[in-house]
Amino acid sequence: MKPSFRRIVAPVFVVSMAFSALQGAAQTTIDSVVYKIPENVIKEIRRDPERAIQTLMTFAFSCNDDGIVTEKCYTTVRSIEKAQMRVRQAEFLLFMDLNADGSVTLAELKAYNRTQEPRRQSQNTLAFLKADTNEDDILTITEIMQYADKRIAKQGRAISGRVVDGIMNMDINGDGKITTRELVEVVKAVSG
Repeated sequence: MKPSFRRIVAPVFVVSMAFSALQGAAQTTIDSVVYKIPENVIKEIRRDPERAIQTLMTFAFSCNDDGIVTEKCYTTVRSIEKAQMRVRQAEFLLFMDLNADGSVTLAELKAYNRTQEPRRQSQNTLAFLKADTNEDDILTITEIMQYADKRIAKQGRAISGRVVDGIMNMDINGDGKITTRELVEVVKAVSG
């Protein structure tokens, strides 16, 4: 008995339709994920997709050895980055505090700047003037830390790169974990 055309084609057609529906559902999911990503992150990804994926992967592997990002590790890494920035600001104070009294005077800044290149001198002076909130020409550790916190806030949590700001919106399957595969799929979808 020969199998009929209908018996062979009908199951193949059903499987084909089911596969197409799954692909459509997956595309809808990626589209809905892309929709949640902040516009500035979309622009960063489109401008340089290769750099975006490198930044995202670096961040993912700084969270966990397996490269999976969760809300907890995202928050932890951001806190560590903020602490590192505050340490850099404290080092700024220590290098310029020539008499080791815990504060930096304008005279100490000028003496320190003599050892720096012109571009760095102007950056140091500008930072000093911005940080000296009471305008007494003396920077205290409190003023330095307040300045560091303002800079962190001004950067809009962009310490690792603006593209990381949208990482928690890249969870395609909604399990609360962003895998490296999901990161790649989202970057591909965004960059076209």
